[in-house]
Amino acid sequence: MLGGLGMATDFPIRILSDLHMAHRASLIRGPEQAAPLLDGAAGVIFNGDTAELRYPQVREQAAAMVSGLRELCERLGTEPVFLNGNHDPDISGQDFASPANGGVLVFHGHSLFSNITPWGRDSAILETLHGEELAKRGNPAEWTLASRLEAARMACLRLEPAQSRDQPPRRGWLRHLVKDFGLPHRAWPVLQSWRKAPALAAEFADRFQPAARAVVIGHTHFPGHWLKSGLTVVNTGSFLPGPGRRLVELDRGELRVRKIHRKRKRFYPGDILLRVDIATKPPSPTHSTNR
Repeated sequence: MLGGLGMATDFPIRILSDLHMAHRASLIRGPEQAAPLLDGAAGVIFNGDTAELRYPQVREQAAAMVSGLRELCERLGTEPVFLNGNHDPDISGQDFASPANGGVLVFHGHSLFSNITPWGRDSAILETLHGEELAKRGNPAEWTLASRLEAARMACLRLEPAQSRDQPPRRGWLRHLVKDFGLPHRAWPVLQSWRKAPALAAEFADRFQPAARAVVIGHTHFPGHWLKSGLTVVNTGSFLPGPGRRLVELDRGELRVRKIHRKRKRFYPGDILLRVDIATKPPSPTHSTNR
């Protein structure tokens, strides 16, 4: 079982995040494009923001694409686990996974920030909602991994579409890049989130799953791997235009971070950037290059 979440113990297990299906700027226009990334895996964890289920304008299309992704996994013999993100907070009942007997903690990453998306136009209202949800869960010393992640999910669910100032783009990749990087008031919070996320993820795992030897997140769309206080932190990036994306592969005591390359609109596993022994603690990266 995968952290008690119903996933087989067979390997390899692959981890992807931030496909953002039904987003006009997403590089994934249909599930089949991801087939080479899933082929040969016993299981796959889709670590949040798999589809744009939060926006009524594209929710039907996003739900259809998720169904198509499930069908693809079934055809390939790959067992999928969908974890909630801030763009799809109701895609499943699961906020995290703990494969490799708890040696790896996988969660989307939006819970690391008090305002969920520091770069977003909804950050102020999300900070209020998130604070209210955390307060409902009592003394911070009594928070658990599940309750901490649930608070972030409920904050996203409580953000009504009518309240949201962030809406799905009417244009594709160029508008997306301009929105995130061309406006100084948004670019600075993006850069700050890239800088802070690895350390925040390591602190989070150390508190809520101290047995973990690695933590895998997405959310900030900045791919890379870091060693923080003896813990390997991996961000799998996104399938939106930007810095890129990574594939994490777990296989019998080893975590591998791999490039993802695109060929004729399909995405394939690429070179191995990092190997980490997750059978013992602390982890021992054999390669430390981030890009």
